[in-house]
Amino acid sequence: KNSNRVSMLEIGHVNPEDRVPSTLEQLGRLVLRHEPKSEVIESGLFGLSIKANASSKYSISISGLFACDAFSEVKREIGRMKATHRESLSLSDNSRALDTSIRLIERKLRIAEDRLVKEAQAQCDRCENEIEKLDMELDFRDELDDNGAFLIEKLKVKEVEYIHWRSLRSRRLNARDELK
Repeated sequence: KNSNRVSMLEIGHVNPEDRVPSTLEQLGRLVLRHEPKSEVIESGLFGLSIKANASSKYSISISGLFACDAFSEVKREIGRMKATHRESLSLSDNSRALDTSIRLIERKLRIAEDRLVKEAQAQCDRCENEIEKLDMELDFRDELDDNGAFLIEKLKVKEVEYIHWRSLRSRRLNARDELK
């Protein structure tokens, strides 16, 4: 490692199977391994010293893995975990709020549907009573000037209105039943 003062520290070794000498037929190879059980190389500038018995040319390739300080990594992961936990709690609260809102809206919708069904039923009852009254008045049409033509027209209008309210009541009942 190169810092303010230069020191030589042996930090690697070469296994016998990783030594292949250079010959006229082939290039040699030497693998220097740094496989400490506890010693980690700090970042910095390094020098490589190779000694040979004869004049030789070498090409050097270096490979390795970068490892972060374990404490920093654990600290970072704990931070991510806490952030995920906070987000999870926030989403859970939002989910409960939405669930409550949905239940309240469904309740209001059922109440509104019940009112609409009751209104349609009341209109059906009203139309039935008016039709019945007009039908009874038609029993005495012989005594009327137009022979009851006006009552017959009024009766037709009330029957159309009755059909409208009856159909609307039926649709509202179906919609209410679908909500349950």
